[in-house]
Amino acid sequence: WTHQFKLPAQDNSRKRMDMFGVVGDTARSASSLNVQFSDDDWQTLSAARVIDMTSSDKKLTRCGAYRSRGVRLTHTANLDIRLEQAVAKVS
Repeated sequence: WTHQFKLPAQDNSRKRMDMFGVVGDTARSASSLNVQFSDDDWQTLSAARVIDMTSSDKKLTRCGAYRSRGVRLTHTANLDIRLEQAVAKVS
């Protein structure tokens, strides 16, 4: 499956994303969630980074700077996963 969403923004100032992660079930066998970012209204996407869904700490660090950002999550394993929420630390 693929899920896309835009991060909320209050203004057009430059922001830095120190961390992006998800809260959800921990997989019992190998399962990964691909994360891509778009900073130009879905014209291009960053190279996919992988969150290991078997880990208890499902996050990426050093996710770069942006003014407006979209996020694409892709999961292609045969196992189902349930995600409760996406979380980010933005400064």
